Amino acid sequence: MYQHRVLFWGIVGALVLRGLMIAVGAVLITKFSWIIYVFGGFLIITGIKMLLVPSGEASSLDRTLLVRATGGCSR
Repeated sequence: MYQHRVLFWGIVGALVLRGLMIAVGAVLITKFSWIIYVFGGFLIITGIKMLLVPSGEASSLDRTLLVRATGGCSR
C-alpha cells in the first residue's frame, strides 16, 4: 500500500542529498584548494579496497566499524 510513496520519497531524498553533497563539495574546493587532494585520496583508497575484496564475497553490515561501535546488528 505504501510502497509507491516510500519509493518516491526515497528517490527524491537521494536526489536532494546528492545535490547537497555536490554543492558542499564545490564550496569546499572553492574555499580550500588543498581539499581536492583529500577527496582524491579518498577515491584512491576506496578503489583499492574494491579491488582487494573478493568478487564472491558480499559486503556484510555486521562487520562495519560503525555497526560494531553502536552495538551491531542483532539477529
